[in-house]
Amino acid sequence: MSNQVEVYVRKKRQIVRQYVTPPVWDGIQHHACMSKQVTEYEDVLSSEDKKALETVDQLATQEILSFKVYNVASSTGKIRAALRGITKTPTVIVNGEKIENLTIELLRNKLHRQ
Repeated sequence: MSNQVEVYVRKKRQIVRQYVTPPVWDGIQHHACMSKQVTEYEDVLSSEDKKALETVDQLATQEILSFKVYNVASSTGKIRAALRGITKTPTVIVNGEKIENLTIELLRNKLHRQ
């Protein structure tokens, strides 16, 4: 039986930059109403989520296994997490067992226990 590993993390949107486009010049006057405010975002992970993802990735590379990552900030990730009973991130599920305080040793033990 192959190991099923799922990682639940929460990405947060962070503002990278905000600016206002210059008004349009039509040859006669500036149309300020044609300016618009632009906001650029970037999705970031918390340090705990990054560490859990790196731990799982490191073990997956060593053990040659694949894993799925779910973002609980998205609607599908939120529903999936609710169905699994996940209330905080990061959370890893290995073969149906939930791990919240992840260490590489604990993850390795869960993978090899069958």
